[in-house]
Amino acid sequence: MLTATPTEAPTLLFTEFPIDSYQMCFYTLSSNQWTFKQPINFGRNLLAVVQDYGYGEPLDDYIKNNSMITTISGDNVSTRLISLLLNKRVDVVVADKLVVEYKIANNLFSADTIRQAGCLTENYFYLALSPTTENKNLLKKISADLIKPENINFYNSLKISVSTNHQ
Repeated sequence: MLTATPTEAPTLLFTEFPIDSYQMCFYTLSSNQWTFKQPINFGRNLLAVVQDYGYGEPLDDYIKNNSMITTISGDNVSTRLISLLLNKRVDVVVADKLVVEYKIANNLFSADTIRQAGCLTENYFYLALSPTTENKNLLKKISADLIKPENINFYNSLKISVSTNHQ
């Protein structure tokens, strides 16, 4: 069991409804005035991304067709991307908006030092399971449970509680 998007794992089975969303955003140092616009043009800014990560279009296409990009892999990639930015080894990084907000809320770095320079489209992710008959039946039940008002309210209260505790 995992969370994924249908484009990331097309062979898996998915819940009918998303369980949450994520949004990849561009971050620069506060002193850098670059802003994400389409078509993507980083100018003289050096971009850093996670190797083999699917960010979504138009960024995936840009990464595929440009070699002047710093890529990292391994553990703690979000923290390491931000460190590259703070140490001025790169000019722009791409990271999940909620992850960066969490790191700022937990004082892992200061909100005064970096700024959000635009975001890609918000994406929804789903609960995903391997394609078996048993899992297909399980996902039908989970999908039905996900849309029950009491479960939606409970989930939203959890999100608010976590958000409030980390601000």
